[in-house]
Amino acid sequence: MEKQKEQARKPRHRKVPQKKILAITTQDAKPTEEKQTKNEQTTKWYPFFKDSKNTYINDLALRAKRSPTHGAILQSKATYTGGQGFLFFKDDEPIAKKDLDTKFKNYIRSVNRHNDTLHTLFGLGAYDYAYSGNHYIEVVKSDTYTSLFYQDASKVRVNDDTAFISAYWRDIENNPYYNKTDYPVEEVELWNGDINTRQKRFIYHIKNTTPEYDYYGLPEGVNALLWADIEYKIPQFNLDLFKNGFFPSIAMSIIGSNPPEGMTPQEYVEAIRDGFTGEGNNSKMFIQMVESLEQAAQVTEFNTTRDGQFTELQELATKNIISAHRWFPSLAGISTAGALGSNQQIRNEYNIALKSVIIPFYQKPLLGAYENLIRIAGFDYDLDIINVAPVGIEDNIDPKLVLTFNEQRKILGFEADETKEGIYLKDKNEPNTGNDDGSGSENGSNSQQ
Repeated sequence: MEKQKEQARKPRHRKVPQKKILAITTQDAKPTEEKQTKNEQTTKWYPFFKDSKNTYINDLALRAKRSPTHGAILQSKATYTGGQGFLFFKDDEPIAKKDLDTKFKNYIRSVNRHNDTLHTLFGLGAYDYAYSGNHYIEVVKSDTYTSLFYQDASKVRVNDDTAFISAYWRDIENNPYYNKTDYPVEEVELWNGDINTRQKRFIYHIKNTTPEYDYYGLPEGVNALLWADIEYKIPQFNLDLFKNGFFPSIAMSIIGSNPPEGMTPQEYVEAIRDGFTGEGNNSKMFIQMVESLEQAAQVTEFNTTRDGQFTELQELATKNIISAHRWFPSLAGISTAGALGSNQQIRNEYNIALKSVIIPFYQKPLLGAYENLIRIAGFDYDLDIINVAPVGIEDNIDPKLVLTFNEQRKILGFEADETKEGIYLKDKNEPNTGNDDGSGSENGSNSQQ
């Protein structure tokens, strides 16, 4: 009897193949109450929200894939957060990478058996932190080495002192009687907060601390999520509209029970359907020859928009996603109608985003955590980021000042002119020869210089 009860409590879920992940329905984008009383808690881990399916962070990852604007902004935020690499400091003094302690230099080049660099982990964490507000690093200590491993944020759940790692949260949800064989969950201690910890293996949890949320972080652009759902659903609706083609904008009733000779009723219906649905079949003319009035089709047309629907709503969704992220269209690769823009404008917008969003909300929290991680590993350095800009300064450089005469000809696709000197601009201190040598002025110097 007890065995039968145990089997009845086991979930009867079927594993969802990874390739079908985008077909999974997401739960409401709006966060709800996080806390629950001890009497309400049925699992070892805390759910993301009270009475939730505990798949919120998986849905956040899904939205980042589905919404083009939301996804592009998250990618650009992660790119600017990670930058090109680290700057190093000790006692507030900058230290060139070549002057770092040899042991530390070797460590940051390979922080685990996969030979991941410290900056590789930082870049992966920057994306997790951007889309979910959480980033997890697994620390494994031995007597001689401290390894750091990236943990996918969508696979981790926590309680006060333990992290629970699994790839099957959509199957497990909050079922305390989940099938442990089919859906394994690994338990790892959370960091106890001590830099000199004696823990041999633990998870370091970095979260975007949000009022009223104690266990998990929320993404900084959380109010963009509803609009991200709308942006995804509008093209999906129009795609379905194109796929349906002739139906359901047309209702057809075939009167009588006798199809054309040589066809069954099902074949007759399918022939009509296949002729007016699918690619290339919209707005086709329907012509029918029948042997009697009983075989005539009665057609009723419903007026629908042929050029796609919700165009204005899609534009509004895009605009509101950008506003919710406190971002600029140019930084996410989105062109703005009627705005020509310039490299200088993009640089100005980048500087605003860097100082008001990236540095305070992304780089500082992550850098502080990574400084703790390298101290746990036995090193004492402070970190900063070598920032990467969306555009360079090449447009501000005069080619005449840095390229020789024939180098400029080569760029333009011309052969070298052997009658000209190699240097386009002569040094201003060079004596005047009075010859026309291609320098751009009669006296061998250039007025720009």
